[in-house]
Amino acid sequence: MIKTKYGNAKLNETGHYRITSCKEGNHGKYLHRLIWEEHYGEIPKGYVIHHKDKNPQNNCILNLQLMTKEEHISLHTQGENNPMYGKVFSPEHRKKLSENHADTSGENNPMYGKKPSIPTRLRISKTMNKSGILNVSKKKNKSCKKGWCWQYRYYEGKKRKTLMSTDLLKLKKKVLSKGMDWIELDMEEKNEVYN
Repeated sequence: MIKTKYGNAKLNETGHYRITSCKEGNHGKYLHRLIWEEHYGEIPKGYVIHHKDKNPQNNCILNLQLMTKEEHISLHTQGENNPMYGKVFSPEHRKKLSENHADTSGENNPMYGKKPSIPTRLRISKTMNKSGILNVSKKKNKSCKKGWCWQYRYYEGKKRKTLMSTDLLKLKKKVLSKGMDWIELDMEEKNEVYN
């Protein structure tokens, strides 16, 4: 652990310093990002701070560089950093790899034609379902004014379909007009299924 003006920092599993103290208001933030922001201002969305010498503990401002996430990923997977670097596969092995990655859409999908039970669907949607309504989740959507919308996913025959709206009441009307279930969960029921 080290003491900084941003708070106490501790190395995490990737070797980066992360602020652990709360009183400075930086708890959980990365030290290298705080240093960059102090010198150059807020980091734009979609950008990351790269350590030029690839040493995540060297947070000297001269060692920090702003770049897009895509550039950063590309930089860290070039040449010897690429997990496939230097590997050569025989034609038979390449054929087998190709077969293993065959198309899994439609009937080739292992979940094709299967419909999970309500408790299973609730467990699956645990992280997505903030609405308290079965099969309804909040999704980012640039075409909506709010930048997100509520979506209700359902199956028609063996095809999965989606109804969307930024208003839950309008979405409920759409769902009910198609003759489908609108199951509202109380908090006790949600907790019972999730735990």
